[in-house]
Amino acid sequence: MTIDPHAKAGPEAPTLLAPTEDARTHLDPGDSDAGPVRLALTLDDAAPRYDVLRELGRGGMGEVQLCFDRRIGRQVALKRSTTAAALEAGSDRFLREICVQGQLEHPTIVPLHDLGVGTDGQVYFTMKRVRGRTLKNILAALRQGDEKTHEQFPLRKLLGALANVCLGVAFAHSRGVIHRDLKPDNLMLGEFGEVYVLDWGVAKVVSMGDHDGEPVHVPEPSTSAGGTAAGSLIGTPGYMSPEQCTATTDRIDERTDVYALGAILFEVLAGTPLHVGSALDKIHTTVEGVDARVHVRAPERDAPPELDAVCVKATALEPARRLGSARELSDEIERSLSHDRNVELRRDLAAEHARAASGAADRALGAASGAAGAPLDRRRGLAEAGRALALDPGNEEAMRVMLRLLTEPPREIPAEVLEEEKADAQKRRREAARGGSIAFVPFLLLIPLNALLGVASWPWFAAYVVSSAAFVALLLYLRRVEHPGEGHVLLSMSFASVPLYMMAAATGPLLVAPGFAALGLFGNLLLLERYRAVGVAIGSSPVVVPLFLQWVGVLPPSYAFSEAGMTILPRVFLFHAVPTLVVLAVSAVAVLALAVLAGVYIRRSVADAERSLKVQAWQLRQLVPASPRST
Repeated sequence: MTIDPHAKAGPEAPTLLAPTEDARTHLDPGDSDAGPVRLALTLDDAAPRYDVLRELGRGGMGEVQLCFDRRIGRQVALKRSTTAAALEAGSDRFLREICVQGQLEHPTIVPLHDLGVGTDGQVYFTMKRVRGRTLKNILAALRQGDEKTHEQFPLRKLLGALANVCLGVAFAHSRGVIHRDLKPDNLMLGEFGEVYVLDWGVAKVVSMGDHDGEPVHVPEPSTSAGGTAAGSLIGTPGYMSPEQCTATTDRIDERTDVYALGAILFEVLAGTPLHVGSALDKIHTTVEGVDARVHVRAPERDAPPELDAVCVKATALEPARRLGSARELSDEIERSLSHDRNVELRRDLAAEHARAASGAADRALGAASGAAGAPLDRRRGLAEAGRALALDPGNEEAMRVMLRLLTEPPREIPAEVLEEEKADAQKRRREAARGGSIAFVPFLLLIPLNALLGVASWPWFAAYVVSSAAFVALLLYLRRVEHPGEGHVLLSMSFASVPLYMMAAATGPLLVAPGFAALGLFGNLLLLERYRAVGVAIGSSPVVVPLFLQWVGVLPPSYAFSEAGMTILPRVFLFHAVPTLVVLAVSAVAVLALAVLAGVYIRRSVADAERSLKVQAWQLRQLVPASPRST
C-alpha cells in the first residue's frame, strides 16, 4: 500500500476532533487509567472516529496524542508527523516505522490499529494505548531510593521483564529487523506485567537469508528523504554498540542489539549506566571498552554473581565474541531467575527449620533441672539449626540458635557427657599410676641411704622395705587395670601411707613425712570426686595419727627440746652425722622436684584445655556473622 501524504482527504478520511468538555465528560477525566468497557459505539463513517484527549509526547519526527476511538470505544495512541516540513524530510522513516512495527506481531511490541491521512494532510497511525513507566524512569527512582518503586519493581521483576524484552527483540531478529536504539527510555513496564519495546523508527531491515519466519517488507529508504547515509551515527550514546559508534553499518546485525541489551542488563544490576559522562565520553568508552563486571563497578549491590559474566560477554567489543543472540541472553537471565527461585525456596525451607530450632532451644534451655525432654529438645534444636544452615548458610536465626545451644550449658549434664567424663577419669588414673611408679623412685633411693644412718630396729627397717615394695607393685598393677575407679585410688593411698608411717616413726611426724604426704594428697585428690574426704583422711594420717598418739602419750615423743635446740629422739636409726645430712638433703630435693614436676604437668594440662576451648570458641565465631555473634 502506498500513501500519498499530500493527497486531499476524501469523504472516507477519518476526522480528528479537538478536545471538548462533552468528550472529556463522556470519556472520564482520569484518562491516564483504563476506563470502563462501553457498549454504545458509533458506526457512522461520516462521524469523526477519533476524539483527541491530550498530548502524550513529542519528538523530532512526530507527536503522539491520546485519542478516543468512537468505533471501538477505547483509548488509543495516535502518532503523526508534526509539520509538513518534517513530513517532507522524514516520510520514508515515518512510513518505515509504521511498516516495521505493524508487521512485528509480538506481545512486547505495541500493535498498530489504523493507518491513514488526516484532514490536514498528515500521515498518522494509531496503536495500542500502553500504560506504565519506562525503565529509565524506574531506574532513576530506584537510584533516588524511592521505596514505593522498590516494592513495585524489585530486581527479580526487572530481570524477568528484561528477559521478555530479549525475547521480543529475538522475534524481531527472526523477521530480519534490528532495533538499533534499545535503551531504558524505549522499554516500558506496566502495572500488570506488561512489557513493551518502543520506538522502531530507526530499525534496520537486514537480509532474510539467515532468518526464520516471514520477512518484513518496508519501502526502500532514500538518503534525501530521511534514509541513513553512510558514516552517520544511529542510536543513543551509552547503549550504542562499538560498530554503531564507528558507523560501520556493514557490521550491524543481531549482536548490535545484544550489546544494547547487555548495557541495559548492567544498568539494572549495578544501578548505574555502563557508560557515564558526556556523549563523547560514552562513545569513547564504548569504542575503547569498559569493565562490565557488576561486582567490580558496584560491589555494594546484591546482584546475581552468575550474571557478571553475562554482562561482560554481551558487551564485548568484537561482535563475534558476544552472545550470539538476544534469545541466548534471555535464557541466561531466566537461568539466573530459576536459580534465584530455587534459592528462595531453600530460604523458605531454612526459615521453617530455623523456627523449629528456636522453639526446641527455648524448651531445652528453659526446662527445669532433670526434665526428661531437655536433652532431646537440645538435640532436636541442633539438628534443625543444622538443616537450616545446610539450606541457607546465611540464616541468622539458625546461627543464633546454634550459638545459644553451643554456648549455654544444659542444666542437667547429659548421660553421654557423664560417660565421657568417667572414661577420661579412668584414663587419668592409669596415667597417675604410671607416673606414681616413676615418682616413687626417690623412696626406693632412700632405702639404701637409710641403712647408712645406722639401723637401730631391723624389724622396722624390714617393714619399711616390704611396704615400699608393695606400694610399687600395686602401682604397676593399676597401670594395667582397664577401668580403675576411685576405690583403686584409695587403695593406692592406703598402701602409700604405710611407708610414710615408717618414715614418721624414724624421723618424727613433722620432719620428712609431711612433704611426701602433701605431694601424695595433691596428686590423688585430682583423681577423686565422691570420696575426697576419705582420701584426705588417708593421705594425712601418716602425719596426724602419730602426732596425735604422741600427744596423748600412747607413743613416746619423737623430739626433745632444750636450750640447745630440738633433738630427734632416735628409735629406729642412730643418725650418723654425714649419712643423716645426705638423707635429709636428698629428701628435700626429692620433695621439691616432685612438686615442680606435678606443677608443670598440671599447668600444661590446664593450658592445653584452655587452648582447646579458645580454638573451639574461635571456630564457632567464624561460623557466625557479626550481628548474631554480638547477640
